[in-house]
Formats: sequence, C-alpha cells, structure tokens
Amino acid sequence: MVKVLIRVKGNYPVDPAHLRLVVKQALRLKKLAGRLELSVVIVSKALMVKLNQQYRQQTGPTDVLSFGLDEIDPDGVRRLGEIVISYPVAKHQALTNGLSVRTEIDNLVRHGLNHLLGIHHK
Repeated sequence: MVKVLIRVKGNYPVDPAHLRLVVKQALRLKKLAGRLELSVVIVSKALMVKLNQQYRQQTGPTDVLSFGLDEIDPDGVRRLGEIVISYPVAKHQALTNGLSVRTEIDNLVRHGLNHLLGIHHK
C-alpha cells in the first residue's frame, strides 16, 4: 500500500490523481514496495522563498525542496517525508524549457523523491 498525500496551497491547476500515479510509478521503478507514505505539497513562489531561506539559508525561490523523514510508525508504515514544489517556479521553468507545466511538475516530483531516498545530484 502506497499512500500519497497531496496538498495544494493556492489555486493551482494540479491533478492530485495524476501526481499520485507519478509517485507510485517512480517508487515501482526504484523497486520500493510495502506500506509507504509521503506528501507532495504545491506552494506559491512567496512561500517557497521563505522555506528556501529557512531550511537552506538560500535567498530567492527554488523549484523543489524535499524534507526526508524515513521513519516507520507503530503500524509499520514507512513515512518517507514531504516534497514541496513551487507551482509558479515550475511554470516558469516549463515555459523556458519548452515543456508543459504538468511534465515539469512530474519531473520535479521524481527529483524530490530521489532526494527523499538519499539520491542527490553530483
């Protein structure tokens, strides 16, 4: 059982069912199964600026942040953590890169999931 919690903080055109599918497919590709849970949160640029400053001591917005938890609760559910994506930043990047916003957000979800799993850039 994989539980993907989706929260959209703002009036952004995001399809929660699609995001859940993206996460579940990515987990399958990583050969992760069992009782898993993680959250994906879509936020404004302003909130992402605050989070980026607070947690990374970086000025300005970023596209995605991951907050790893990786703990197992008493019911045996492995909670991986939370992926936070700035919709406006993702939209800007999509336009710059010639992608749809949906594709850009899918890519950011996968990227954030890699970070939750301990896979970081080089």
